[in-house]
Amino acid sequence: MAEHARVIRVTRFIPAAGKRADLLEALEEIAEQVRKVEDCYGVQVCDVSEDPTPLVVISRWHSAEAIAKLPADQVLARVKDLVESPPLTEHYTTL
Repeated sequence: MAEHARVIRVTRFIPAAGKRADLLEALEEIAEQVRKVEDCYGVQVCDVSEDPTPLVVISRWHSAEAIAKLPADQVLARVKDLVESPPLTEHYTTL
């Protein structure tokens, strides 16, 4: 079966003062684990060209049900001291 992402998850993280490098390291480690989740087609940690402050994690998923397998509470616990505010997440679905 061909891998085709039906849901794109975009999460924006604003680093706390002086914590960008630490946040980047944590997000890369988290992304490595998320890549192993069933029906995840890939995860990237990105800079935003138009705004150098945030870090954005983009992941591609088979379905919303697949995203439900994410340990979101563990992710938030891992980054809570590294972010200025809670991350903002949006989900995009194919039409």
